[in-house]
Amino acid sequence: MDEAQGLERVSKRAAEAAQHVEAVRRQSRTQVREALVRVTEDAARRAGPAREAGGAEERPGSAWHHLRESWHRHVGAARDRVSEREARHDAGATRREAEYAERYALEAVDFALEAVDEAEYAALRAVEARLEAEEAAGRSGPDE
Repeated sequence: MDEAQGLERVSKRAAEAAQHVEAVRRQSRTQVREALVRVTEDAARRAGPAREAGGAEERPGSAWHHLRESWHRHVGAARDRVSEREARHDAGATRREAEYAERYALEAVDFALEAVDEAEYAALRAVEARLEAEEAAGRSGPDE
């Protein structure tokens, strides 16, 4: 997969997620909970092969490795907070939790948009680097 295909994958996945959220919005609480479980399992399954594939960007010490690890810790803490709040049944607490969940969702969307911007920059930089390498090879002759 090249850089443009990767960005297309991100775009397609974002559209699927938006459609899924709209569809689930009209379902029962039990169905929403089941959708949450499926989404969590699907995300873990998708992340598995990417982590196993590794590569330079996944080596401990790399910026992306640290960012991903930090993100996974953050997601775990946020989900733990949701689980703790679910035990409460008073209307005020559940209203505040709904407001928190809505803000968290919007912040996650903002983060994703910034990640897409960075992915676009990185993809363009990769294209530029490849062109520079080809130009340099043309000036100095074939690589040995």
